[in-house]
Amino acid sequence: MVNAGTGEVAQRVEYDVWGKVVSDSNPGFQPFGFAGGLYDQHTGFVRFGARDYDPETGRWTAKDPIRFAGGDTNLYGYVANDPVNFVDVNGMISALCEALQKINNLQQEQMKKGGSIFNDFDPLTMVTHEQDFLSAAGVSNFTVDGVDLQYTVVTHGFAERTHGAGAVVATIGFGYYSTLGSAVSAYRRGVGFDGWLDDAAADLRGSNLGVEIWASGGLSEYLKSNCSDCNK
Repeated sequence: MVNAGTGEVAQRVEYDVWGKVVSDSNPGFQPFGFAGGLYDQHTGFVRFGARDYDPETGRWTAKDPIRFAGGDTNLYGYVANDPVNFVDVNGMISALCEALQKINNLQQEQMKKGGSIFNDFDPLTMVTHEQDFLSAAGVSNFTVDGVDLQYTVVTHGFAERTHGAGAVVATIGFGYYSTLGSAVSAYRRGVGFDGWLDDAAADLRGSNLGVEIWASGGLSEYLKSNCSDCNK
């Protein structure tokens, strides 16, 4: 922190990747700490809206208020154990943003291998391998915040491979496919018409999101524009 009047450094704080204070030139000078949270110098905890974060352990001190709707089976885990790419300003990070970031991380790894973002998973055969791709990315819940990510990766992959020419066709085609698939799934699970509508809506949202990601210039750009609260 710099004194605007004199230009002198009033406080310099350094953290490790989990937010533990490594050095502090002026303890207690101001209340803000790691990732913009409120720092308690007595307990070492950092307050982010709904709950306190403990940098010593890299965990929250309380369960996620939205429980498993947050998309993580560890209710005390901080940003899916990825503080380099995530922040959580209110203690309830968007589950969809978190899942998309995991997918983006895998895509970036694919590119480092010298291939495309789907290097190990051909988009044209992704219809039968989308679950493998999501699992490899660390996404355990395929439907997040009402969006079926299976359709997202399939539609996005198809749009990328066809350089956008098939984006509209993909949306319409997977729309029909999802409607039929959801009907079969609802019948098998015995959830009736309402269950079918919920499944079909999630599938269509997933397909539309895939096209939106492609239109944004890729998943990295989409995250920058739409997940600013949880993406560094």
